[in-house]
Amino acid sequence: MKELISAVVVVSILLFSVSTVFTAGGSEIEELQRWIHEHGFKYNVAENWIMKLPPVNRAVICGYKPSLPPVTPLPAGVDFHIIE
Repeated sequence: MKELISAVVVVSILLFSVSTVFTAGGSEIEELQRWIHEHGFKYNVAENWIMKLPPVNRAVICGYKPSLPPVTPLPAGVDFHIIE
């Protein structure tokens, strides 16, 4: 179940950045499938309604927005740092 959830998250992030990551030479589906297999996931990619959307609309649906650090001081014992 965790692998399935991880694969869905990865595919969602990939769909967001598909317009800038992939080269014009190959199809999006083939490139996505290759990336997924290279990273050890067992997930098959197929064309869906999200792939038919323009990149701007994909970004709205599949966009990942990382949390921003808090602007106010945190209570003692609470730590917030960005992991890269």
